[in-house]
Amino acid sequence: MSERWTRFYKKARWVFHWRHSVGTIITLWTTGAAVALASYAPQIPRQAFYLAYALLAAACIWSLGSFHTSDFLENKNPARRNRARRRHSKKGIFEFKIWQVGGSVLIVSLAAFCGWMTNAIQTARELSELGGILIPANDPEAASPCGILNPDELALYVGNMAAKAHRFPLTVLKIAQRPAIVIDRNQDGSINLSMDVRTRDNRVVLRINRNGFEIAPGNYLAMKRPDRSTIIIEDPYGNKMMIRYMNQHTFRASGKLSYVDRTIDLEGNIPISGVCVDVLHGPEGAAVIGFE
Repeated sequence: MSERWTRFYKKARWVFHWRHSVGTIITLWTTGAAVALASYAPQIPRQAFYLAYALLAAACIWSLGSFHTSDFLENKNPARRNRARRRHSKKGIFEFKIWQVGGSVLIVSLAAFCGWMTNAIQTARELSELGGILIPANDPEAASPCGILNPDELALYVGNMAAKAHRFPLTVLKIAQRPAIVIDRNQDGSINLSMDVRTRDNRVVLRINRNGFEIAPGNYLAMKRPDRSTIIIEDPYGNKMMIRYMNQHTFRASGKLSYVDRTIDLEGNIPISGVCVDVLHGPEGAAVIGFE
């Protein structure tokens, strides 16, 4: 072992083996996990997630340093043994490497798992705060009857019907002459989705807007946000309506939804297919598609 490495090892051992080192490691791991869990609450600043990542990274580094300079690993190192014991050290070297690598992999795996969990909590909070805002995904452009779009145009696929528009806000779907799905484009490229699902006597059973979503009690509809670009609404019969902002130029609404006294089927009740409707109107015009 070189003299330079020996000096470095002694300094590292001095850093990682002060008398409260074990307590420091436990505190870093537990505090990092606690901060990550607490950061899901809306009243906690989002920047707290960065603190959680920093604490978990520090816990990983300190754990690795403490393990690699520990008395346990030191006693396993054949290079530290006397000459008589070195004669049969081949097996000892292999054993030492197994402990050295295995312990490191275990610590790094724990850190990776904690980082993954923190990211999952951070994503869940972000999705819960998006409300009806949709961020464009990176889905590939599909073959479309709308052809090549201008930079300001958006292709809309409602079931098997295609349309394109460039003026917003835009009513995508009307039910009984009332707007049910309205989208508005923001300057950053995201879309504000406003959705009202009503019964025939005009009671709102589901409402989605940029502030969140509301489901009327007893209607058993469920809303899911699997990612920043998708909203899925599921009824008690297992039917699903999916709304996805596929990319900056493509918006899709598909599926079927049954509730109380009405069924909306975007797949089977739309006779138009294979053509692209050019929607020229603004918010005051007719919807892309309507149901009674």
